[in-house]
Amino acid sequence: MVFSFNFIMLSIVLFFVGISAVSDQGISATILKEFIPSKNSSILAVFTLFYRVGGALIAVIIIIVELINPKIMADWRIISIIIFFWVSLQLIQRQFMDETPRYLFTAGKLEKAEEVLKKISIANKKSIDIQLSRPECPKDEITEIKQKSTLKILFIKENIRKTMLLTIIGTMISFANISIILYLPTFLKEFSLTLRYTVILIQQFWGVLGSFMGRKLVTTRFGKKWTLSLSSIILGFYVFFFLLVYEIFSAIAFISLYQFLFQISIGTIWIIVPESFSTNERGTFIGWFLLWQNMAGFVAPTIIGSCLSLGGNAAALSAISFSHLVAGLFSIFLIEIKLKKGPNLI
Repeated sequence: MVFSFNFIMLSIVLFFVGISAVSDQGISATILKEFIPSKNSSILAVFTLFYRVGGALIAVIIIIVELINPKIMADWRIISIIIFFWVSLQLIQRQFMDETPRYLFTAGKLEKAEEVLKKISIANKKSIDIQLSRPECPKDEITEIKQKSTLKILFIKENIRKTMLLTIIGTMISFANISIILYLPTFLKEFSLTLRYTVILIQQFWGVLGSFMGRKLVTTRFGKKWTLSLSSIILGFYVFFFLLVYEIFSAIAFISLYQFLFQISIGTIWIIVPESFSTNERGTFIGWFLLWQNMAGFVAPTIIGSCLSLGGNAAALSAISFSHLVAGLFSIFLIEIKLKKGPNLI
């Protein structure tokens, strides 16, 4: 991005950045899901708060660059350089990460799985003596396992209902998320750039609080299904309050509460998705799920741009409201997953 010399080159680079950014969220959630016990799957809601922490850091960086940049180089190029070095550090750090024991077990790498389990036990100050074994599978069973990595497995009788429901819900939530990001510049256009990013910084903080609240709610009587459904439906009506903004304090209040509620819904969907499919099926569904999230992000600029041009703020907010309401209504038809107690390696 730093060395992009025209709009076409920048667009191509952003295309690949977008693919990697969305994919990273799904992969990270899958890895975390396989490292934590099933009874603690609500931790996945807290996992999403780090995206809000990252958003807050970006807002701080932008404010600082805007205030101290002597304009030798465009602000966005300086910000891109900072992000490049930050991502490079993550890349190095990830080289030292172990694969999850569950993946290693299903891949037949039992010795490596034992090593990772022992590392985990040491980190938790536990002492275990574990030796994994796996019975020989007949060839037809091996073939069946391999077939579970293909897209067809998502549409068999046992999976098609949850595949379609989660795809629709995830696509609508992603569309709403991208759309509100596209809408914010119009929403905050009356304020200076520094003030805009100060609002966004506060917004990200409330997103962090929403992550913790989401984790709390999924462990109550609401469960995952109703936490997701109610937060999405409330958001569907709440977005119209943006039309009432007339000064900075109302902008902060409305945007912050929106982010709080949205973080509850996005945190909950990332609890539901990884635990809805077995290890052999999960990677395939995550790929399918992210494909539709990317498709939503692809069409959102055109739809929201057209709404703003033809009908103004009310039309744009109506499109965002519709996507939240669809996600909320379809969430009602999800089946609450009752997790079994005890070890579950597959």
